[in-house]
Amino acid sequence: MSVVYLMIGGLLLGFVLIAIAGRHPVPVLREDGGEGGGTDTPPDKDRFRRFSSLETFAEAIRQLALAQGMNVQKIERSDDNEFEVFASLPAGLASGLVIFHCVMTDEPVTAERVEELKSSVRGERGLKGVFITTDYFTADVHKIVEGSPIEFVNIERLTQLLDEHGIPEE
Repeated sequence: MSVVYLMIGGLLLGFVLIAIAGRHPVPVLREDGGEGGGTDTPPDKDRFRRFSSLETFAEAIRQLALAQGMNVQKIERSDDNEFEVFASLPAGLASGLVIFHCVMTDEPVTAERVEELKSSVRGERGLKGVFITTDYFTADVHKIVEGSPIEFVNIERLTQLLDEHGIPEE
């Protein structure tokens, strides 16, 4: 009987740790305030990091995952401007697969594209997914955040993370 209590206690502790250290709400999205839903695109987005190729973008994300203590298992190119990085968190209460879906684009990412990552995380039985874009997200992405193991990283947040870890663009 004590084993059952120990397992339940471990699960509860795991959920608490995930809630504390886990997802950031989506303050990385910025609303225009304009009609039609708007996007989070600021007028001066050119001041943020731009990558010369998909390969340099993929290498920066690989280095970022390594800098955060993850083990990168593989990188799969899924399109001319997209790739996925499969990484694992080390053993512990919050261990598991993390899927980074990365898009090199100059257009805001919509909720439909993020839904694909949610399905992929479920299908791979991943711990969470991280959608990274070299642009921004549309306002409708807010609708799928609730209860979802998905984090969003737009170009502003990506630039900040890469700078914090000293990861160069090239």
